[in-house]
Amino acid sequence: MKLTKQFHLLPLAALAWALPVASSLAQDEAAEPDQSAVFEAMGYAMASQLRLNIGFSENELDSLFAGMASAANGEDQPDGFQESVAQAQQIYMQRMQVFQQKEQELAQAVAATNKDKEVAYFESLAANPSVQSTESGLHYEILAEGDGASPGENDRVKVNYQGVLIDGRGFDANDGAQLPVGRVVPGFAEGLRLMKTGGKIKLYIPAALGYGNAPPPGSIIEPGSTLIFEVELLEVMPMPSP
Repeated sequence: MKLTKQFHLLPLAALAWALPVASSLAQDEAAEPDQSAVFEAMGYAMASQLRLNIGFSENELDSLFAGMASAANGEDQPDGFQESVAQAQQIYMQRMQVFQQKEQELAQAVAATNKDKEVAYFESLAANPSVQSTESGLHYEILAEGDGASPGENDRVKVNYQGVLIDGRGFDANDGAQLPVGRVVPGFAEGLRLMKTGGKIKLYIPAALGYGNAPPPGSIIEPGSTLIFEVELLEVMPMPSP
């Protein structure tokens, strides 16, 4: 599953979430007089959404925050506002391009390291007679045979699952999750189609069948990570009509 984003200078949509939060905070202000940590968290979230970590200097950030404070206080736009905004957009996009290039180079280096770990890990799986593999490179282990229907690519499934990395760190777990088979990572989707309702399976998913070099933002999953899932198939359901 890959997400793409377009970045613009101070996008208003990125701040829309703050409106209901602000309302809630106003209601609780009397009961909680010291809310510095709450507003610090709000500021952290806003700066993260605006991607202010792309290489601004301390002086540049001071000026940026001063402008935000001016707008928040209802002050008039400064002289030459439109010209300054146009220049700021150029600076922002230039910084973003440099930042993204550095991120890509770092991701490639991390992915190369994880590829070596993946090769060694899958070689170790060869010693386990319970582990089978498919032509795509997916490895799997049947933990319990089911006796119901198998899902197709256009079905939904209800599953219990737990996901870990090869070092044992968990990155996701859910009981009773309802997932469209065709919209999960390829290795997970292929593994689901190998199952029957009521069965359990352990999936060893190479990076090429997982998130590749583009893991979900904020996850502990690194570029090039092998994914391991234990999955219990509870139910197969048709996709709802559009």
